[in-house]
Amino acid sequence: MTRREPCIESICFLQRGNVTGNNAVIRYDLNAFLACLRQPTIPPPEPRVDRYVLPTLGNLRAGFSGATFLPGTSALLFTASVEDTADEINDGPAMGSLVGLLDAADPGRTPVCAFIEEDGRPYAGKVESIAVAGGWNRGALLAVAVTDSDGGESEILEIRITTI
Repeated sequence: MTRREPCIESICFLQRGNVTGNNAVIRYDLNAFLACLRQPTIPPPEPRVDRYVLPTLGNLRAGFSGATFLPGTSALLFTASVEDTADEINDGPAMGSLVGLLDAADPGRTPVCAFIEEDGRPYAGKVESIAVAGGWNRGALLAVAVTDSDGGESEILEIRITTI
């Protein structure tokens, strides 16, 4: 991974493709994007769209749900969730969530992903976002994540990532 920080140069949006399979990272030049917001007569910049194939759980697709850049790298740490729904707007029952890593500087590279586990079993909640809580320590990265329980209580998770 390169040592530049694309989060300083770009603003990224995630397209959730849990139904269609069209998961994408849409990136804009940050300065051009901000100029367009500040001055509506300036046309929006052209986006760079990078598409990704994420894992499935049975016949259900995972869809991006949140992301953050790892400080000092071009690595995007992301979460994705699997829901039993045929609608990308209306939620369905959560079947599982995963955490992954992709190199924003090398969009042709397949993301590394793993399903989140709790006590050795797949975590069935819907993880919606993630943040780095510390650096690498003894081969593991500590992160915190939040869940969306669709009207119930959300959880804050501490995730120890060791397989990426």
